[in-house]
Amino acid sequence: MVRRTGATADPGGSALIAGALGCLDAAIETWVERDGTVPLPRLLDQAMGAVHPLAP
Repeated sequence: MVRRTGATADPGGSALIAGALGCLDAAIETWVERDGTVPLPRLLDQAMGAVHPLAP
């Protein structure tokens, strides 16, 4: 974003993206370890729920 706009970087956006990709990585790793027996979307929900609970 900084390269395109020349604006000062806000670390919040990068942190959010890194967190989401970390959750995806953890979900895929678990999915592979379980030989695909658990649906990947469910594992991704669990990983993201560990970062921020899905229910209030």
